[in-house]
Amino acid sequence: MAFTLHFSAFTTQALMIESNKTPRELGALTAEILRVLLNRAVELQRSAAIGGDSITDASAATGED
Repeated sequence: MAFTLHFSAFTTQALMIESNKTPRELGALTAEILRVLLNRAVELQRSAAIGGDSITDASAATGED
C-alpha cells in the first residue's frame, strides 16, 4: 500500500502543490520514506523470528512509547 500511494501521480501532484517541491525532490523524499518503512518492517520480522516483543521493539526503533 505504501508503494502504491507514494508512486501515484495524484500523490506526486498533491505533494508538489503543498510542498512546492519538484518531482525529483519528491522522488528522493519518497525513496527515503519507503526505505525507513522497509527497514522497520524487516527489523520487526527479525525480532518476531527470534522471539522478541515486536511491539516493544517497534516502539524502541521509532522512539515512541
